[in-house]
Amino acid sequence: MNIHSEKINLIERITHIDDVNILAQLKELLGTKENPVVGYDIDGKAITKSALTKSLKEAKKRYKAGKFTSQDALERAAKKW
Repeated sequence: MNIHSEKINLIERITHIDDVNILAQLKELLGTKENPVVGYDIDGKAITKSALTKSLKEAKKRYKAGKFTSQDALERAAKKW
């Protein structure tokens, strides 16, 4: 099957979808070239490139401010569980 046939096949399948949630998921998946979906959270919600970048910048600021828990501290806490 060539690319044109694949596109036509997908278009036909999409026109038969009656579930708005599935259409919303398709829309998120397609995204835009400027802000593509790069992953999904634990609830299945799409994570865009800009949202991920923002989250990473905020995490870096927290780390530089000393607002984190070390691996050793986590292991000590886990032993008390």
